[in-house]
Amino acid sequence: MIDEVLNRLSGMNATQISDYSHGDVPWLTTENGKAIEYESVFYRAAPYSVREYKDDEIQ
Repeated sequence: MIDEVLNRLSGMNATQISDYSHGDVPWLTTENGKAIEYESVFYRAAPYSVREYKDDEIQ
């Protein structure tokens, strides 16, 4: 997993990584200055999700 993330993001500079991370659901749903709730990691948009679901797992 770590190698995959490094491969995907290694060409980005700090500003690009910040912009990328700020497009993810946990960041978008958290009020400025507040702690990001752990549970928010289970609600991810496609570019940020690493879980792959099989058709029979989706309900």
